Amino acid sequence: IETTPDADLYGRMMHLYNYGSYLAKWGRNEEALTKLHDGLALAEHIERREMIPHFRITLAETALNSRRWAEAETFSRSALEAARGFAEPFLVIRANDALGVALYRLGRYREAEDALEAAIEAINRLREELPAAPETLALFMRDKTSVYYHLMQALLAQGRTDDALAAAERAKSRVLLDVLAGAEAKAGESLTAEEKQKEADLWKQVIDLNRQVMDESRKATPDRQRLQVLSAAADQAHTKFRTFENALYANHEQLRLRRLDFEPVAPATLMDRLPSREAALV
Repeated sequence: IETTPDADLYGRMMHLYNYGSYLAKWGRNEEALTKLHDGLALAEHIERREMIPHFRITLAETALNSRRWAEAETFSRSALEAARGFAEPFLVIRANDALGVALYRLGRYREAEDALEAAIEAINRLREELPAAPETLALFMRDKTSVYYHLMQALLAQGRTDDALAAAERAKSRVLLDVLAGAEAKAGESLTAEEKQKEADLWKQVIDLNRQVMDESRKATPDRQRLQVLSAAADQAHTKFRTFENALYANHEQLRLRRLDFEPVAPATLMDRLPSREAALV
């Protein structure tokens, strides 16, 4: 390694990552783990820190496929830490999902629930930044519904059947609401020109700050202090936007309904609305 040019080492690292990933997809987990471990060591050696979370989350998912629950937990946690450091929201979702499954398999159901709820929170936040086209949102959710299924398993293991049903409904309703949201074109008709401009300006701040966080985190040597400041500013901008949006909902009663911005009804509430114990809700 010492005498190999950096360009060659980078190419070898990417080869190991791609090869290991495909081996994992083909179910050749032991071979995949070997390639991925070698690639991770190489990434650390040449200080390609942007690739480290990718190696770790793939190792975690491969360990799950090999029923190595403890290893999966270890790699999920380290992947989660690395992904956060590089502002990689998709990896945060994958890492929390893998961590939740590992903890569930280890019998630590409450911890699994917390990890999976964190994955869902990341999903919800990320999808707010996607274009509102229904096909885009539905495609985004297509491979994310498994997180809700894993949460349902963790809740059932704790005997919380009502909460498990609610998790299942959240998964179905999320996809449906995203499709219906394509009909949102008239949702802003009741807003004044000033309100529309204010909302657009606040949302632009959120997007711009998130982009700055992403750009800084993907540098070869990120400025950690600047990254921390930008991340705090992005969180503050998002909170400011949501506060303004809630004020809009208060002033325009139909706006929240038109935008489909609400949580699914809890199973207990639905049951209370049934006329009798013999009634069924379809």
